[in-house]
Amino acid sequence: MSVLRRNLDAVLACLALIGLMVTLVWPDWIERLTGLDPDGGSGAVEWVVIAVLAVLTLVFGVRAWRVLRAAPGPR
Repeated sequence: MSVLRRNLDAVLACLALIGLMVTLVWPDWIERLTGLDPDGGSGAVEWVVIAVLAVLTLVFGVRAWRVLRAAPGPR
């Protein structure tokens, strides 16, 4: 179970990091992908997306690290 949880948390951390990097490099992807402009061009939604993805990256990364550290045996 802990290996599955660690792997799932690591994958989720990587996906959140990829989303974070895409949003930093290509901030108007929401507008281009959906055709919607939720913030009227101010960029506020993009900053919220960046903040949420940064927190998710840290949370899932720490969870994966904690499971790895708690695992018995050689590392």
